[in-house]
Amino acid sequence: MKTKERPQATAVFLQRLIAAVSELKEQLQKDYEWKYPGLGEIIRVVPDEEEANAWELSFFPHLFLPDMVEGHIATLGLGPTA
Repeated sequence: MKTKERPQATAVFLQRLIAAVSELKEQLQKDYEWKYPGLGEIIRVVPDEEEANAWELSFFPHLFLPDMVEGHIATLGLGPTA
């Protein structure tokens, strides 16, 4: 077993995971800002909060983040846009 390569592989995995979560969070933010124009300041906070919660749940937060953001947005009671 090559023990020297393992920490490097773990570091690469974590970097890619963090980048993927960041991209997902950006996309979710854009989607909800488009759906609720004019509420960008509120919308920008939600993905950040839910990302922190998703990391507490799992080493794979990207699996939970979209549903968590959707649920949080739903609790805000934002009405449908025209």
